[in-house]
Amino acid sequence: NGTKSWVTSAPYADYIVVFTMTQPELQHKGVTAFIIETDKPGFKRGKKEPKLGIRASATSEIYFEDYLCPVENR
Repeated sequence: NGTKSWVTSAPYADYIVVFTMTQPELQHKGVTAFIIETDKPGFKRGKKEPKLGIRASATSEIYFEDYLCPVENR
């Protein structure tokens, strides 16, 4: 569960790749990539953030609450 701010293209992405430390003892080799399907329960997008520049790409927060990522998406 958690929140990530300032995610580029989050307002309209069908999939988002999230990297997180799953095995801290392995340092940089302990990072796992998760393919997040944005239409699944437990995923929510925040409002589109207003920006002063780089307006060609939309940005928003993403929220995870009890999101279950299938093994094949890791």
